[in-house]
Amino acid sequence: MARRAHVLSISSALLVPVALFSIACGPVRLAKQPTPGKQTITAEPPSPAPRPGHGRLYVDTVGGPARVGKITKIVETQIAVPNYSMMTLTNGVMIPVVSGTRSVAAKRREVRPLCATPCVVDLPIGDHLVELRRDRNHVDIVNLRITGNARNAYRHALGRNDVPNLRRAFPAILLLSVGISAMITSPLAYLGDKRLGAGLAISGALITILTWPWFQRVRPRAQKGSGYLWTF
Repeated sequence: MARRAHVLSISSALLVPVALFSIACGPVRLAKQPTPGKQTITAEPPSPAPRPGHGRLYVDTVGGPARVGKITKIVETQIAVPNYSMMTLTNGVMIPVVSGTRSVAAKRREVRPLCATPCVVDLPIGDHLVELRRDRNHVDIVNLRITGNARNAYRHALGRNDVPNLRRAFPAILLLSVGISAMITSPLAYLGDKRLGAGLAISGALITILTWPWFQRVRPRAQKGSGYLWTF
């Protein structure tokens, strides 16, 4: 029974960093950006009037400029990523290992630059898939329907989709792994040495409590953007 508890304790402790790395890659989901209201968009039109079959679009973004582009094509490719599985050692301890690779579909967008907000652009009448980009963490794709019988205006509050930064998160993951692992192994240590077991439990709890807010801060953020399209 003691050996089984020992194996389970070590196995659980080894799984802690793997679980934390997985959590660190997952985003903290924020509330959707509030929809912007109507506001006069001041920008110089490219010509006195749009060409026949085109509509005029005034674009602005909340919180600063962003690049506007029209998505002309979406290309899907297959990329190989590591496939993880658990391996049991002779002493019963389980460890994560890489067992080959698996294919994952990845989409690449081809974008034709249009302008930088606030700006005015003329587009053919109809639906257009438009990319709004401030930086790599603030990119939104919207479908805009352009009409030709009036001027079109669109204001957008960009969301965010942070790229995971494991180098930045690593110190917090390391400390949190130490704290949680200490709490997991403390009952086993308590059986042999009550002082050691209690010390591991208390120190592990303190490290975990103090490190958790830091760990949450270094996780990426995800937030949906919001926009409003009107004619005038």
